[in-house]
Amino acid sequence: MSFLDDAASTIKNVFLGSVDSWWERLEADLVLKSPKGTEFKPRYRGQDSFRIEKRLGIYEMPLIKGAIVQDMDVGPMRISIDLWFDGRNNDVDARAFTAACKERGKWEMTHPVHGFYGLQLVSVAFTNTNDGLTRVDTEWLEYIDPVELKTARELAGIVDEKMGAVSLGALSEFVDGLNDAVGTLQHVIKTTSQGIENVVDYALYPLFGTLNAVDDAVTAVHAGITDSLAAVAIPLAELGGQLQSLIGLPALATRDLKSRVDCYGELITGVNSLMPGGSATPLKNTSNAAAQKNNLIISDLALSASLCAFARIATTSDYKTRDEALDMATILSDTFSDVIDMLEEKQADYNGRFAYEQFFAQRQTYTDLALLMSAAIQYTLRISFDLKIKQVITLQRPRLPVMLAAEYYGDFDDVDYLVETNELKGADIILLPAGREVAIYV
Repeated sequence: MSFLDDAASTIKNVFLGSVDSWWERLEADLVLKSPKGTEFKPRYRGQDSFRIEKRLGIYEMPLIKGAIVQDMDVGPMRISIDLWFDGRNNDVDARAFTAACKERGKWEMTHPVHGFYGLQLVSVAFTNTNDGLTRVDTEWLEYIDPVELKTARELAGIVDEKMGAVSLGALSEFVDGLNDAVGTLQHVIKTTSQGIENVVDYALYPLFGTLNAVDDAVTAVHAGITDSLAAVAIPLAELGGQLQSLIGLPALATRDLKSRVDCYGELITGVNSLMPGGSATPLKNTSNAAAQKNNLIISDLALSASLCAFARIATTSDYKTRDEALDMATILSDTFSDVIDMLEEKQADYNGRFAYEQFFAQRQTYTDLALLMSAAIQYTLRISFDLKIKQVITLQRPRLPVMLAAEYYGDFDDVDYLVETNELKGADIILLPAGREVAIYV
């Protein structure tokens, strides 16, 4: 699934509701990613089959008609897909795909109809049709995690499900908690919402600013927020959903891990700077406290949406090494703790006030957020076992990259992978000098 398709689907759901037919749920491409991270987008003609076989214990006894049958659940999903490569380089592209099929490890597939799968390749058959098309017949098994006993698709789906629960709970808190009874409190809602918009533009522009589809989507959400804030009676549910969409959309602009983590970390820092409280802005009176409480409720919504974005980053990023996945698990844990600490610090400013005047952070969403982050961490730990470990070697003498590829990867054809992972350029592609550090992924 490309980020543009993801963005278009999200925008449609935000403004038009969920899709109504199977045709609207179709994605544009079938995408396959090899164990080493090479991505292929062959033509998809709808010629595939998904087969599940029951495991049955059949017990037959002498001189007894029939048999006792015990249902022992199902085996793995078996998937058969015909892939087609076309164009002037159809034969070259097909050979590149079949060469990648020699790689050891698990594949990822995003199916145009059925979505994401974690797969183990079983067999591949190459057929040249001599008419500008090359057909590749493939057989796959959907594997399960040996610890969680769930498929990769199920683990990612758990994160998506919990994101939905968090978003709904945060929106409910937002609507129930805001006080817009007087003009002063309405003004706080407007200025804080606009402050969130400014922080999003500042922190997340590097993600969506250069991609027209996502940039246009963000612009459309900005326009919707402006209309909501200009209404005589602010539609709080609509405004809250728009703020959540504004924060979530940029995460769809790329699959790069580091850029998204950095930008959303900057966003959380920016939202924290918008929140009142502490010695700098003491709660001198009830009116001031109510206004600041509105600010905190809106900021709470933004922080919950940011944590949801981190969970989405965890399940949609392109991890190259085991260290990256494990580092992401740590980032998820630390970010969650930081956000909770921020909100608890602001909540403490309301101690000693009447209960109806107090600000209670994440009253409905804390448990769901904790479960969401736990599921995202679980996902990153799960996929880390399928990723390579990075080892850095120092060359004792000048070496040819092609010989290093043959020595460490077992195949001269892996020289492209070595060049790409080490970002070799110019003369280094031909010969590496002594003393050069080279990353090897095993």
